[in-house]
Amino acid sequence: MDRLPPETILQVMGEFELSDLKTMRLVNKQLAATATPLLFTVLSFYGPHHVEPLASNDRTFPKRAVELAKLHEAIQERFIAKDQLEEPVREDEFEYSPGSDEDEPDYESLYEAAYNKRLARPEEERPRILAAEEEWEIKREEEKASEDKNAAALQQMLGRMSRLEEIEILPWEFAGFGDLNFQSFEVDIMRNDISTTVNLLHILASSLRASDRHVEKLRIHQCIPELLQNSHSMQHTFTGLRHLRLDMHQVDTLLEDSSAPQALPGLLKFAQPTLERLELVSGGKWPQLPSTGVHSLNRILADEETGSPLSFPSLQSFHLGSMLVSTPSLIGFIAAQPNLSTLEFSYVYLATTGMGWTSLATQLPKVVTSWTVSGAVGDGPIAGFQPPLGYNWCTEWRPDQNPLPAETGWKGEQVEPLRTRFQRIEPT
Repeated sequence: MDRLPPETILQVMGEFELSDLKTMRLVNKQLAATATPLLFTVLSFYGPHHVEPLASNDRTFPKRAVELAKLHEAIQERFIAKDQLEEPVREDEFEYSPGSDEDEPDYESLYEAAYNKRLARPEEERPRILAAEEEWEIKREEEKASEDKNAAALQQMLGRMSRLEEIEILPWEFAGFGDLNFQSFEVDIMRNDISTTVNLLHILASSLRASDRHVEKLRIHQCIPELLQNSHSMQHTFTGLRHLRLDMHQVDTLLEDSSAPQALPGLLKFAQPTLERLELVSGGKWPQLPSTGVHSLNRILADEETGSPLSFPSLQSFHLGSMLVSTPSLIGFIAAQPNLSTLEFSYVYLATTGMGWTSLATQLPKVVTSWTVSGAVGDGPIAGFQPPLGYNWCTEWRPDQNPLPAETGWKGEQVEPLRTRFQRIEPT
């Protein structure tokens, strides 16, 4: 076999099972080099060094470069310092010893000292902020200079992954620059005009198209839907998808009264024939907290020209998470799917007055055989709510305490705390 041309060896080994490929890697270096790319099934993009939060790890954090030189967009220390001034001072910021001889600490003085420390922070950290910004610019220039080389390397790598099936793009996480005190999640919630994961997706999509590769599963963390581009490369990436999960970071463009353009409906058309599982989860770092305002699935799951819900003939499973959703838009999408059998709702509030979970259960098509709710779920809004609607203005629904009426045709079973699975009631 060693005498065969490399392309012939690659073609032959492409027919092997994964267990055989693992064994072939042990034969010699040549076969190991050929078999290794064939074993990849998950390709993850993330920062080169993951470290634990400062609260749980007291070691010194090293300075680190950032891939793709996105540091200047992901970190804005000044935003954090300014935003912190508007937050109430917490007792854990007070600098006093609980074991001192004083009967009662002087909270007023402690409060003033903590707040003055905040006020002084931006000026004290200015030299380090300037040093960080200088490094950001250097990284930007490095990225620009190596852009073509990086694209060629990525294309070459993907071109050899003949069994590549799944791509998951993770957000870049960091624990500060030098001794600047902040966490990545503190910055994430302040920025809604950039998405490092969407940027990586566009770069990856170009390489997938150039190498003529398709994947079956795609998951994007902290995705901002309105930043997706309906390019030829993205259309190629969505073609042939069987499983798509979007962990959406910003969903304001899904609001019922939003008119912002969306590329996602056009991209989903390329996945229509093959898509079997679709997951739309909002909330970013906190997916258990639903968004504010009433969101319509028609903004991303309906034809832009006709307004009709997109139909996916192969779709079998749909998961919606962390959203206050318009009930008609949800029912309309479900009804348009000819083979949708299972549904999952986590931290979902049905936001249409008079159309709660009982209404949804009654209108589910016969093809749906089971559905699950988990976490806090509810109906809404309650009388006298103040817009925009929030989950705290909705009525919480506990299926274990308030089961669905039998006439809906569904019976719930609590499979674990805050998780109930519903099955159809068999006719007697």
